[in-house]
Amino acid sequence: MAKRLILVRHAKAEYGAIQDAERSLTKTGQRQALQLGLELAQRLDRLDLMIISPAKRAQQTAEPLIGSLLPRSYCQEDAIYSGGPQQWLDLIHLIDESVTSVMIVGHEPTVSALAYGLDGESALARQISFGVSTATAVILEVVGSWKELASGGAIVTDVVSRGASDMWI
Repeated sequence: MAKRLILVRHAKAEYGAIQDAERSLTKTGQRQALQLGLELAQRLDRLDLMIISPAKRAQQTAEPLIGSLLPRSYCQEDAIYSGGPQQWLDLIHLIDESVTSVMIVGHEPTVSALAYGLDGESALARQISFGVSTATAVILEVVGSWKELASGGAIVTDVVSRGASDMWI
């Protein structure tokens, strides 16, 4: 059975917080997160697990996603904030094989780098290789097991964005 991995970049966040991890969503970001959740609820039939960065903006993005998608389980994981593509992949490798759909709510440039690294061949993967805007979900179909997921082990099947062109905020 094919598995689904959804990588989400948080919605638009404010500038100027003393600590980066404490940046909140702007009003625009709150609307983006709500719209993204509603759109994904129409496209995804189920969500087993959501893994969320501890950064405030990611937590605030996840709230309406949880409300719209009703994941069976969700958790916070420090490596989603502090790690890069390899650390995210290390977490994915630990997911139980009975889980068929996983969403990670995190940050750029890791969202686009991991998606491109897992696919790299499709037109959609090439399109996102330079980054994705805020409030964007990259949906990948995973061909094999979570434990063995590596380069070429997934295909970007869709990109859903409710963000602006502020690629690195």
